[in-house]
Amino acid sequence: MKKAGIAGFVAAIMGISGIAFAAQGNAAAEPSFVAGQIMVKFRDDGAAAGALRGHGLSYGPEIGSTGARLIKVPEGKELQLIEALSRNPIVEYAEPDKIVRPATNDQYFPRQ
Repeated sequence: MKKAGIAGFVAAIMGISGIAFAAQGNAAAEPSFVAGQIMVKFRDDGAAAGALRGHGLSYGPEIGSTGARLIKVPEGKELQLIEALSRNPIVEYAEPDKIVRPATNDQYFPRQ
């Protein structure tokens, strides 16, 4: 009886360890970014065009109801422009347009 309890405990620990290692593997993979575009949310939309024009950029489409805008930028300059725009007080945030993929082993996920 005692051996069965220990075996069950060891099996549970091994199962949890496998889950932890799988989660770490997924977490370690950095998301990729869409080249040539960034997401920017302005505190003041009235001054946004001027701030963008100062970097040679123009206003882009709104991203849903977030208030953020998708801004086209020269490829390879995404991080540099994010840093520059983030220093501007009218910018609430500027960030890369990340590609996010679901982490699931659900075989029916693509059908949803």
